[in-house]
This record gives sequence, C-alpha cells and structure tokens, in this order.
Amino acid sequence: MSLPVIDRLRSRTTARGQHRIPTVRELQNRITTLQASRYELKNLVGRLAHDRQQLERQLDAAGIELSGLRLDLEEAQQELTELRAALANATSVTAPAAVRNIDPGDLPTSPTGINVRPLWDALGIVPGNTSPSHAPGRRS
Repeated sequence: MSLPVIDRLRSRTTARGQHRIPTVRELQNRITTLQASRYELKNLVGRLAHDRQQLERQLDAAGIELSGLRLDLEEAQQELTELRAALANATSVTAPAAVRNIDPGDLPTSPTGINVRPLWDALGIVPGNTSPSHAPGRRS
C-alpha cells in the first residue's frame, strides 16, 4: 500500500532530474538533527528568560535607587533655596547710610571718603535737586 503523497513525490520531475523520497535513515538523521536543535533552542530560551529576570530585578533596584536620589535632590534644592534666602537676608542693606558699617576696603563719598564736589560742579549738579533737568545735555 502506497500513500498518495509518496506517489506524487515519486512522479514529480524537474529539469535536473527526478526527485526522490528520502530514505528512512535520512529521515531519522533529520529528526535527530531537529531534536538537537530543539534542545539547544530550549536551553537558549531558558537562559534568556533567566537573564530577563535578572535584568528586571536590576531595573527595579535602579528605579528604587533613582526615586531615593530624586528625593535627596529635592531636599538639597530646598536647602539651597533656604540658604540663598538666608544669605540674601544676612547681606542685605537694611540700615540707613549714616548708620551702616562700611567695609574698610570701600571708599564712601563725603563726608568721610572721596570728595565728589568737583564732579558735581563740573556736571552742574546741585545737591538735593532730584530733577532730571540738571543732567548734562538735557535742556528744559
């Protein structure tokens, strides 16, 4: 008894010649080769799954660490803002000029430092006059 598929394979011809049906031995060798490939692929899939689990654990740990670092950064930024505000308050000028402590390196204007009267005279500035008409080149 012959199978119809086998009969069709035996009857098929091409320009190169006739096709033949593989022998039982060739089919057994092919099955053995495919089973070995299947075994290797199963091992590869297993290793890849294991690697994936490890990478997912590392990713989770990195995410936890990152969230902690973000909190630390927010705290540091808040502290920096507070320190800047404290520095601005500590170095702000709140006392009137007559009472203010003057750095010895600074040279204040008169009455104790640089005499600016010649500049006032050269520019035609009258002390106490806040009108912009005293500015040079400006005419009212």
